[in-house]
Amino acid sequence: MINEKTIAEFMSTSPTSLEEFSEFINKLIKEHGRETIINNAGIDKNVLYRASNSQNITLDNYYKIKKAFNNKLSSSTQSSYIENLPILGQIIDNKKVRTLNPSQPKTVPVPASFIKYWSPVFGYLCTSGTAYSGFVFIFSGKGIEDKTSSVDNSCVNRLVMTYPENDDPQFGMILKQDETFILIHARTREVLAEIPKDNNISWSKFVCLIPYSLMENYQEPSYQDNIHKLEEKFHTVCGDKHKHTK
Repeated sequence: MINEKTIAEFMSTSPTSLEEFSEFINKLIKEHGRETIINNAGIDKNVLYRASNSQNITLDNYYKIKKAFNNKLSSSTQSSYIENLPILGQIIDNKKVRTLNPSQPKTVPVPASFIKYWSPVFGYLCTSGTAYSGFVFIFSGKGIEDKTSSVDNSCVNRLVMTYPENDDPQFGMILKQDETFILIHARTREVLAEIPKDNNISWSKFVCLIPYSLMENYQEPSYQDNIHKLEEKFHTVCGDKHKHTK
């Protein structure tokens, strides 16, 4: 039956919607108490428990809660869709890696899901005489195990940032020549360093290059927007004959 469908089935536009709804429910519990919510909304205590723990409840029960606390629902807080990615330094002319100047940005805004997927992830500011100056190189240590963090065959034909002991980091592409790895300039192919097969040089992999202004036109969807989409989709599926609330 349609009224047995759960909230999660109608919240595909926002994977954090159940968590947002749970956050809202827990604020209601803190402000009004469990008994007041159960009595005013006409729901079972088990429904309230599930809603407060990011678990599915039926849409009918959701509408009961919304009807009882509609003014609270519309003013619930938004979750964060954007996070600041740390910028560790600057890459000058695709070659030299240096610390940031005091006037340069220390972070860049990116989607929170990007950080979650690629973590540990960080950036280096691009400094050059080209139009890419001010962009941000993104690097990640995801999938690079501590026990195999030295430069090895998995680095070959890959853009990387290497971290030689007691020296500045180096950016470039890794190639293999006989039993030696070589780090070459990303554009000119100049040899920047030779790395022996047996080494203890840690590294991170290049992911992408983004403009610093990546998120400038992003508008964070409000929880109320997600609820509106949920209700619109629900009405489309079940039609006018279904009575949502008693």
